[in-house]
Amino acid sequence: MQEKPPEIKKDQDFVKNIFERNKQEPAAKKISSLFGGAPPSALKVLSAEKKKRATELSPVGIELGEGSISAIQLGKSDGRLEVFKSASKNIQNVRGSVRQLLSENWMSGDAVIGLSPTDVQFRILNLPPMPPPEVEGAVTWGVAEALGIEARRIEDYSIDYAVISPDGLSHHGKKVFVAAVRRDLVAEKMKEVTEAGLNVIAVEPSALALYAVFCANSAGVPDPSKLTLLLNIGFEDSYLVIAAGRDVYTVQTVAFTEKKLRGALNDDGEVLSQPSASAFENLIVDIEHSYKSVSNQFPDAGSITLGSIAVSGPGAKQKGLSAFLKKTFNIPSDVFDPLKAGTEFAAAVGLATRGKEEDETA
Repeated sequence: MQEKPPEIKKDQDFVKNIFERNKQEPAAKKISSLFGGAPPSALKVLSAEKKKRATELSPVGIELGEGSISAIQLGKSDGRLEVFKSASKNIQNVRGSVRQLLSENWMSGDAVIGLSPTDVQFRILNLPPMPPPEVEGAVTWGVAEALGIEARRIEDYSIDYAVISPDGLSHHGKKVFVAAVRRDLVAEKMKEVTEAGLNVIAVEPSALALYAVFCANSAGVPDPSKLTLLLNIGFEDSYLVIAAGRDVYTVQTVAFTEKKLRGALNDDGEVLSQPSASAFENLIVDIEHSYKSVSNQFPDAGSITLGSIAVSGPGAKQKGLSAFLKKTFNIPSDVFDPLKAGTEFAAAVGLATRGKEEDETA
């Protein structure tokens, strides 16, 4: 006999629709308190040190990747966002490194932490037709089954989800995009930042914050009839986001890093050595498999095509990558660098502006 899942109470961290970007909602409702802390407030007006005018400062966006940390704080003046402080470094051990980076760069105040995709479980759940109030319970059951978790252990996880498409559940049922992470891991990440003297107001999957700021910097909402690929190449871990419009369908880690990219391509995107060619072949396979997997989520798999691909992260600085991807997949390819802060800060900018996606960030 299957064990009944725990009853969901109002004070538990099950929050609906936090990934959707409804401009009619207050900004605070778009920030998940699920992964820890309270919803961020609006940008605070502070007197910026060493600046002549008052500047609205964002929370510090902190991306905790595998083997690296990136942190950024934005200021808003005369209606435009600009980089107030930023810093990044490669690390061997997170403990102590976060505190050192933040203190050395005099970063303080509120903080939004970004979790690496290696720390988060992403799933698509197919729900049968049901009234919207029953969705939370169905998601809890679905996550437990998808992750192989006993129902009584599901409380060890923080779970957030978004119903794909703004239409809600139809008589055909709906797909639900889910992110789940162990609570003890979230507490550990929060401890590193709070020990540095910052006030953690939210913890987010970095990949979702990255795609949110990508949408904010696009010339309109990405075409929902075509798939948008966002490839973030880090020092030790890389991942691929595939979305249609504002709906994220998958976040996949890829076995390709900034180290493998160094000096591997010329300006025209041609691979310069055989060892590098093998790494790029693996990258192509990862992208193709992820694309096919997402395509199968649509009623007519042949109706959805690749629209464009953007590259961010430290690896996006390396020459020839966009040209390589454009030639390989025959679709537009560009480097994504919001605020021109540096491609390694793209996800951190998304974290710092979480809930403020409608602000001008270009």
